[in-house]
Amino acid sequence: MYDNMRDVEFRLKGTLVEYKGELRYVNSCSKVRRMYCLELGDNTVRLDSRYLKITDIKTGYMNIGGHLVYLLRRPTRAYRQGLRRDNTDVSGSLGFNEVMEYVRQGVDKDKPLRAGSTILDKDYAVVEGKLFYRTRPVGIYHEGKAYLDNDKKFLVESLGECSHGS
Repeated sequence: MYDNMRDVEFRLKGTLVEYKGELRYVNSCSKVRRMYCLELGDNTVRLDSRYLKITDIKTGYMNIGGHLVYLLRRPTRAYRQGLRRDNTDVSGSLGFNEVMEYVRQGVDKDKPLRAGSTILDKDYAVVEGKLFYRTRPVGIYHEGKAYLDNDKKFLVESLGECSHGS
């Protein structure tokens, strides 16, 4: 998969990857006993670790240090892997640099979102009573029930799959 250390660094250094279900920043890359490794904060992780995901990283709505953020990975033919500035769109109260900094410092995933914000699932969120689907307003959310705008009724099936949707 990787030809040499330069290849590993080019593809992964400075990116966001998923380790044990959490976004982690790749500080550096190394080679230990003929095995390539990533330095993820305090952890050194082998590239063959079953807990490491460098592709198919979860995206969508997430809580990054108490901020509601929508991450979208753009399809690119770039040789690089992981989430990085050139293949990731960030919508919400943070930009890509701030997301990278929060992840680098270690995201406080238990920090509550600001009042009035709720994540229903990776595609749906509520902000001050407005229902959003992938950053677009599609209706309202009141007393635990979602109400789609008339021209957004085609989303009723995907909204029904949300644990809080109806």
